[in-house]
Amino acid sequence: MRGWLTWPIGLKGLNHGVNLFLKTIMLPTFDPRDTEAGSRILEDITSNAGHIQEQVLEKILTKNASSDYLKGFLNGHSDKGLFKNKVPVVDYEDIKIYIDRIALDGEPSRILTNESITELLKSSGTSGGTQKWIPKTAEEGERRAFFSCLCDTVLNRYLQGLSDGKALLFVLINPDIHTPGGLVLRTTSESEIKNRKDRYPQFILCEDTNQSLYSQLLCGLVQRDAIASVGTYSPRVC
Repeated sequence: MRGWLTWPIGLKGLNHGVNLFLKTIMLPTFDPRDTEAGSRILEDITSNAGHIQEQVLEKILTKNASSDYLKGFLNGHSDKGLFKNKVPVVDYEDIKIYIDRIALDGEPSRILTNESITELLKSSGTSGGTQKWIPKTAEEGERRAFFSCLCDTVLNRYLQGLSDGKALLFVLINPDIHTPGGLVLRTTSESEIKNRKDRYPQFILCEDTNQSLYSQLLCGLVQRDAIASVGTYSPRVC
């Protein structure tokens, strides 16, 4: 039902794989059904968490030191010690003004990040009563794929038979919304599906709710003897 990635450098190369992840855009990939491989990767990453966090921070600062946001605190420098002393801990409301300038006024992504913002992901709005717009970049998609695979590994390890049979997972797609600044505003599910259209049947891509739901129910009825679980779709990009 989904395409699986394979671990490209072998189980003996776990440390190399983590370093590769830190130095480049590429992330370690593996088959989430291989619980041994996934568990070793998870163990390696969590046992070196402090070291990895320092390297990730260094990479972020080096890449984004010239962004308007960081320049305001660091004046173009990428020193980690300076960052910890000068840059405050913030929440969404603190950076919302930058997101609004990009989404509503069409200002360039570099006021917040030197990565190109490709779209905005909208939250459910359940925490504060209003939706949040979360900027998404090309690298963010790869990070989501990596952690999605790790999540599947843990589930397959502790929930026996999870992959047995078929799952009837309902998903409804809405037409794209564009902000005044020209960015697409989507849910996480819509982003995953619309950016990987070749992996999904046409009725999943249908933006007519009634037709889409009818088609999904019909598929479920036709294959009812093979269905082991029913639920709603949560993006898995492995």
